[in-house]
Amino acid sequence: MKKIPALAFEFKDRPGVYIDDFDGETTNVEEAVLYALKTGKKPDKEEAKKNFLEIGKFHKQQLLKMFGENAINNFDTEKWLELCNLVDVQISEEKFKEMLENG
Repeated sequence: MKKIPALAFEFKDRPGVYIDDFDGETTNVEEAVLYALKTGKKPDKEEAKKNFLEIGKFHKQQLLKMFGENAINNFDTEKWLELCNLVDVQISEEKFKEMLENG
């Protein structure tokens, strides 16, 4: 089966351990928070960081509007980038198609 290049948040102090979709951790890259291009080409790490920071900022603003200062924000991309490196990974075609469908 063909593999697709992607990026994942890997903990700096624990190689092979990634932030997962539910803000926990996983050793299975298919369950990690992933960044892939719709074209299936290798993503640029700096562009991915920029996108994640923009999404994180928007998410934080929405939580503040909806729930005020006491909102709990687990989608803190700034913190993720402090704790993790964005690393090159390979994902299955099936996972890639799932990502495209879920947009």
